[in-house]
Amino acid sequence: IVVKILVGMLGVLIFLRISGKTQMAQLTPLDSVNAFVLGALVGGSIYSPEMSVWYLVLALGVWTVFNMLIRFLLRFKHLIKGDTVMIVRDGKIDLREFRRNGLEMEQFRTMLRENGIFSMLEVDDVRFETNGRLTVSRRGDRSQSYLLVNNGAVLESSLWNAGKSEQ
Repeated sequence: IVVKILVGMLGVLIFLRISGKTQMAQLTPLDSVNAFVLGALVGGSIYSPEMSVWYLVLALGVWTVFNMLIRFLLRFKHLIKGDTVMIVRDGKIDLREFRRNGLEMEQFRTMLRENGIFSMLEVDDVRFETNGRLTVSRRGDRSQSYLLVNNGAVLESSLWNAGKSEQ
């Protein structure tokens, strides 16, 4: 049992080091699942006398590899989820982005009215969000925010939308 406890603790520490977790302040759903599974793996092996320590090592290794694969695939979620795009910039409609996102003019006008905008003359910038809604900046309103870095990666589209370069 002592060997299994030591191997389990060492395995969990290695898992945490590989997965990059340094604190438990903000748990994601994936972190919660990891905590439950790791606890079950280590606890189950400790209290099961017929399970050898090598099964524990194998289980922790498989779980770590599987978890890292999931984390790697989550980096490509923007391909599925999409990005926020500017469909109006400085009062001018970007027809390419407009068509690429499958918007029709009447649908766009309805969405503007839902935002309290009844004339394109009031509009400076319009973002088409990933949830299908519009974020509208009125003329003269400069209170805009941009997410420029997410999970350590520079978001090129946000830089471009903000009119900034990586430098």
